[in-house]
Amino acid sequence: MSFQIRDIVLYNVNGDIRSVSLEPGKVNIITGKSKTGKTALVEVIDYCLGSGDCSIPQGPMRQAVAWFAIRLQLAEGQLFVARRVPKATEKTTSEIYLEIGGDVSIPPLSALRSNIAFEALRPALSKAAGIGENLHVPPEGQTRLPLEANIRHALHYCFQPQYEIISPKILFHNQSEDFVPQAIKDTLPYFLGAVTDDHIAKRNELRRLSAALRQKEAKLQESEALRGDGLGRAVSFIAEARDVGLGVSADTPPSFDAAIEILRGLSESTVDVASDLEATAGAAAELLREKEALIRSQRRIKEQIAAIQSLAYDEQGYTREATEQVSRLRAIDMFKPEDGASHKCPLCQSNVTELIPPAAALRGSLQHLTQQLAIVSTGAPRLESAIERLRTAAVEVKQKLGVNRDKLEALRGTDERLDQLLDQASRRAHVLGRISLYLESVPEAEDTGGLKSSIATLQRGISRLKEELSDEQTKQTLDSFLNLIGKTMSEWASRLELEHSSDNPLRFDLSRLTIVADTLDGPVPMNQMGSGENWVGHHIIGHFAFHDWFTRKNRPVPRFLFLDQPSQVYFPAEFDPEESPNEVSDSDWTAVTRMFRLIFDFVDSLDGKFQLIITEHADLKEPWYQDAVRERWRRGVKLVPTEWLAGEHPASEDTDVTGQD
Repeated sequence: MSFQIRDIVLYNVNGDIRSVSLEPGKVNIITGKSKTGKTALVEVIDYCLGSGDCSIPQGPMRQAVAWFAIRLQLAEGQLFVARRVPKATEKTTSEIYLEIGGDVSIPPLSALRSNIAFEALRPALSKAAGIGENLHVPPEGQTRLPLEANIRHALHYCFQPQYEIISPKILFHNQSEDFVPQAIKDTLPYFLGAVTDDHIAKRNELRRLSAALRQKEAKLQESEALRGDGLGRAVSFIAEARDVGLGVSADTPPSFDAAIEILRGLSESTVDVASDLEATAGAAAELLREKEALIRSQRRIKEQIAAIQSLAYDEQGYTREATEQVSRLRAIDMFKPEDGASHKCPLCQSNVTELIPPAAALRGSLQHLTQQLAIVSTGAPRLESAIERLRTAAVEVKQKLGVNRDKLEALRGTDERLDQLLDQASRRAHVLGRISLYLESVPEAEDTGGLKSSIATLQRGISRLKEELSDEQTKQTLDSFLNLIGKTMSEWASRLELEHSSDNPLRFDLSRLTIVADTLDGPVPMNQMGSGENWVGHHIIGHFAFHDWFTRKNRPVPRFLFLDQPSQVYFPAEFDPEESPNEVSDSDWTAVTRMFRLIFDFVDSLDGKFQLIITEHADLKEPWYQDAVRERWRRGVKLVPTEWLAGEHPASEDTDVTGQD
């Protein structure tokens, strides 16, 4: 998913429209004289694609044009974006109009109303270009913040104004600005595909697995600590159980797990004093059974009270929330039924023929909440009554337990045998209680094994993700991609007969963001190669090689490249092929033709998936060149119509409408 440019559109304050139409998937040439606004096209497109400032110089163009706009051809549908031209005292403006649809027509000036914030424009354009979720995280020890690639980073590969295409020092658009070189280095791996599209998802998964690993390792460490120190404690509990007559073997358990198994068996046993008393103290046995039944009843009543109190608490919370909502709805005096079929708008108080749907929905909500509150209100007293009955029952059970305890104490005072049995039962119950409490803190043996298995699985997943996300893996993939791109550049350099192109391979140096020829005498960077012809040629083949990769790999970079006057090194600044066709030597014409032939062959090789926009002084006579000319800006034809410049700023044919070429 990406986009190309269909139209570049200008509006004046009177609503007149100047449109430069282009063809996607082809070479588009605008040829003309100097000072007609050719270079301004770069700034217009850049401004509409989310530039922070409007770079078009103050002058007639800024004064005559009210809005700049472009219409983009997406993979599916079209996108139209327009931005108001800043006033003389402004660097930019937040007035932006955006429209997306299947077939978007160029709207009239009257339709241009700001409908999107500047902060939302770049994400919308990034999405249109196919830029997904991504993030470059700097290596440890570096202080710069993580960087997410967006449409502005992708556009570094889409523009070559006349002052950049001839530069021996910079290769990419705006590369000379602060922080841009580092941003290109950080985001290029993503645009090339060396960083996969699911990179962020993998980073998030790595964080999740790492957190889970830390949690399980902590549990395992705690478990092993318990087991390491626990054998002695487990044996001591077994000894205590033996002392109170719980029938434990005198043999010392061989391992912690064996000791735990013995303790678990003990915890499941019960202290049945009543059976021991059957033969000698039938009354005491009956009292003990009664005591156990009363204790069970007391526990059950407490659980029932807690459950009902929880339900009552939930209902109170619902009542509070519902009452608040009802109060708010009733505070808006718009739900009273009106006489007749007429209703009033809650905002302007004018009559409407039917109830406004949102108002009807709100009124329905009010009625529903009122009904629910009534139901809850009738249920609350019943809950309170149930709680009160249970509390009364609890008091009765407590009283019975007191009576039971008094009877047992009376029997203990008169029966030595009973006193001994009860004391022994108490000590056994105490030991069993301590054993049960200890066992609750000891994890199951199978849980420990499960923890170890889970930890091993997590460690394997983390190792795999770290390898996939490692800087070294990314670097190896990036180096491989750049080697292939360098091979493509070398082939095209030979076609243009550039310096060092005969036997010396070219490569892209990411650290310096330049093209380097590897010769027998050592590396030769672009800024050490002579002549403007070589600089322009290397700019062209470098951008072609990157766009060839972006397009064939379906990477999220706009599918266009704007070359501003690539033939400037062959022609004088004021060259006009119609007026002075003989000012250029045959060898220069041959070189220019060779360059343009490569340009056309490159675009044709991508089967309509890539668009090239060229502004030129030159106007070659070859049919293939002439078929690509979309407009000729000569004999008074310019980007900004002459009549727009009339009045306060009368224009002649030589008026510079932009302050630049």
